[in-house]
Parts: sequence; structure tokens; C-alpha cells
Amino acid sequence: MTHSPYGSKASHFSLSDSIERLPGLIRATESTLRTAGVKRQINLSSEDLPPALTPEAVGDKLFRGLFSDSVLETLLLSLGRVEAEPDKGLRIRLTFDPSLPGLTEISALPWELLYRAETRDFLGRNPLTPLVRYLEVPRLSTPAPLTSSLSILAVVSSPSDEPALDLKKECQRLEDVLGQQANIKIQFLENPTLLSLRTKLMSTPFHVFHFMGHGGFDERTGEGALLFVNPQGKSMPVSGRVLAEVFKDSRSLRLAFLNACDTAQLPRHRGQDPFSGVASALVMAGLPAVIAMQFPISDQAAQVFSQHFYTALVTGFPVDAAAAEARLAIHLTDPGSWEWATPALFMSVPDGRIILPAAEIEESPTAREPHPAGPIQANTTGASGGITIGGVGNAISGGVHLNQTGKKG
Repeated sequence: MTHSPYGSKASHFSLSDSIERLPGLIRATESTLRTAGVKRQINLSSEDLPPALTPEAVGDKLFRGLFSDSVLETLLLSLGRVEAEPDKGLRIRLTFDPSLPGLTEISALPWELLYRAETRDFLGRNPLTPLVRYLEVPRLSTPAPLTSSLSILAVVSSPSDEPALDLKKECQRLEDVLGQQANIKIQFLENPTLLSLRTKLMSTPFHVFHFMGHGGFDERTGEGALLFVNPQGKSMPVSGRVLAEVFKDSRSLRLAFLNACDTAQLPRHRGQDPFSGVASALVMAGLPAVIAMQFPISDQAAQVFSQHFYTALVTGFPVDAAAAEARLAIHLTDPGSWEWATPALFMSVPDGRIILPAAEIEESPTAREPHPAGPIQANTTGASGGITIGGVGNAISGGVHLNQTGKKG
């Protein structure tokens, strides 16, 4: 079913690649993305894959498979409708339904690389066409009331037996970006145990959980983990399932930002739990939005992404538009790298707006609750829209859902 600013009608698509061909694309793309900051071209043996792997080649292949016939027509008409209005955009929302066959193969594709060759545009790094991975969870999910201030808990985890990360520099960048904001408070928690993290969350309401450290993913089990620190200072893997238990009743939390490698990875084999990755487990626990990394990410790219994400967020951008702005910042810092495609955003609510900009607070002191009409709306402002994807047999099929919204909502 297609819903868009242009109108709603039944539309279905089928990706040209069969499920059997997808792993080749995934492996080749991942091999390149795991080579941080290095320009590489990989010659592929299959005639079904691009002869030279580039972000444009992969993104164009995904775009042409996803947007075809009436679905492409609806996308173009919707873009034309929103482009006629200042600060309006279109959220591209990929909805994954765990009950459908083929979910694991589909969700593992690097959708953040979607590329419209006609306009030379990567959708996922354009704040007016941000990309969201929307996970269907069996729980009620509604947008949280907007807040006039933002409280961030930043956890720093540095196990002595893991490669050293420049976390001091990342902390300093966060303080530089957020410390001067009157409506932003940030607290740092170094090497906490799960119990001390739980105690902190229970004693103080936080809106954002920001993790800095190492992550991991076991392809055999399909389970992801963050590396905390044990009493001896060594690494202690904490699975997404266990971490989810820490957050389950923290209703003030609106966002988890996992600046750690492989935390966005999802299971790739049929029969594995689609919610056993770190990001997906936190979405299942009830967090409205989770930013995580699909692959290893360099210190520089991680720091640039977090700095520019929060800079955009505090000016009133919704989470997805802020993520797109931060991806663009990575690209502009190192145009030869693919790392801008490593961050992925998962959501379980239709709207990505979590904080009111200062200007709006001054104009309307009562605007902190979602409202149904006006130039800035909780559910219809900020680049927005959506695409539903599922697997049927060996073909990938689904429908498209697109909504008109404004850039900052």
C-alpha cells in the first residue's frame, strides 16, 4: 500500500535480485565498508553485481530494485510536491516486518547507500530525504511529548584488553558542542557496571543514552553485544537482549546513540531472532529511536558523526534529518571514504522529533506537547515518509508509504 503527499493507492514492487544473489552484494559491500577511510574497488565475478563496486553502483542497484513502475512514479510525484514548499522533505521509511519470510536477507542490505542516479543524490545523506529503518514491534509505540530540554547520559567504556579508542577526544567534542547549550545537560559515566548504569537511569530521567566504546556481532548466533568492563578492567560482552532489560521501564528515554562498531547489524540467517542485534533489541525494549553502526567505524568518523548529529538535533532537526546531516559531514570530511554509510537509524515511532528549538519555545511556551496543525507539527514536520519491505518466497516484495513533512519536525 502506498501513502504519499501525492495520494494513496495500492502499489507493489519486487526486487530483481533473488534471495540467493543478495549475500554476494552484502559481502562485497561490507568488505569495502570495513576498510575505514580507504578508496577501494572490488571486481565481482557475478554478472548480476556491479563490475566495479562503488557507493554509486551499489546505491543505484538498490534504488532501481526498490523504486520501479508505480512506486517510482509515486516517489517522484511526492518529491515534486514537497519540493514546492520551503523546508519540506520526504522521510524514506523502510519498514521491516519480522513475521515475513526473507527478512534477514533483506534487512542486511546496505540501504543507507540508496542512490538516485538521475539527480546524483544519495537519499540517506540528504536531510530532506532521510532514511529510517522502521521495525515493527508488538507493542504500542507513540511519539513522546516534545521536551524543551535534553538530558544525555554518555557512557564511556574502555576495557584494557581491547584496542584503545580516542574516547577523551570524543567526550571533549561532545562537551564543546553541547556544553554551551542552555537546554542541554550531559553527564558522563565511565566504565559502569550494568547495575550502576541501571541505578543511574532509575535515579535521574535521561532522554538520550550515548555509548562510546566497542561493540561486536556473532554471525553464527545472530547476537550483538556492547563491551562493558568487568571488575578486573577487562572486556565484558553484554548482549543486546541483556542491555534491553536495563532500559525496559526507562520511559523518559527517547534515543539510544551507540557509537560502537557492529551495533546496527541484524541477523542474516533464517530462523535467527530478528531482534537479537543490539539496536533491534533496544527497539524491541521500547526505545523510540536507536542510532547504531553497521560496521567498524574509525575514531575520526565516529567523532564527526556525533558532533554534527547533536549540532543539528539541538537546532530542532528531527532525529532522521540530523542523522542525514551527520552522514554528510563524514562525507565532506573524507570524500573518498564510504564510512558515511555506516551509521544506521532505527525507529519504532512515526516521528523523529524529540526536542523543541529555543526559538519555538520562546514563541509558544505551550508548544511542548504534540499538536495536530500549524507550520511545525509533531507528526508532520521534519523530512518524513516510509517504505514497507517484506520477503515472499525467493522474491523481495512490499509497498511504499510516503508522508509530506517539514525539515525540522
